[in-house]
Amino acid sequence: MAIDARRHTTLLEGEKPTRAALAAAILSINDVIPVANKTDQAQLATEVAGAGIDPAEAPIVTVRADAPGLHAIEYSFDGSVWLPASGLLHFDSDAARDTWTTANSALLSAGDECVSNGFPCVWSGTEWSGSTWTTLTAAAGWTAGTGSNAPQVCRVGNTIWYRGSLYGGTPNTTAATLPTWARPSRTARVRITLSDGSSGYVRAWSSGAFQPSGSVHDETYVPWPVL
Repeated sequence: MAIDARRHTTLLEGEKPTRAALAAAILSINDVIPVANKTDQAQLATEVAGAGIDPAEAPIVTVRADAPGLHAIEYSFDGSVWLPASGLLHFDSDAARDTWTTANSALLSAGDECVSNGFPCVWSGTEWSGSTWTTLTAAAGWTAGTGSNAPQVCRVGNTIWYRGSLYGGTPNTTAATLPTWARPSRTARVRITLSDGSSGYVRAWSSGAFQPSGSVHDETYVPWPVL
């Protein structure tokens, strides 16, 4: 047997065809295989392994019928971890996203994106941006609101949203530290309403420092870009 220009197994010149040789040639054609769902996909991987094909050398490529419309083509180098050809991962929940990430973080690069629980997230290099609200911890000297007034951040696309209250600290000092994914590329100065109803501002620093000019009103809801 030999390998042709398209890297398919083929017969050597003058080699007598056999059933086994023809089967090997056919199996070496790395076509895109339709599958119904993840269960069908897993069964395919089992069958491929049973045929003696190593996905590390001949990746398995499928079109999964129940995948999101633009992301149906998926491939695998081991028959276990499937990656979308679109580059956009989809997870039903943040828990599923985090479980996958723990096992496969080496596959990710900063700036990679996924959709988790219907919300877009961006990989910072160490963590995903919050597709749900993340509560901030008040720095020393400051007090965080509680319940529906808790200070929280969430990322939607390239915009960070802040809501909730932080109060009691010295104006223009760090009231909380933003997670990596919520930090702007340069200092953002955002207009807010202070707890006494007057106008104030908060500086969100690229270092993560969140510094309001006074106690933050509990109905505050403001954005800043992360670009």
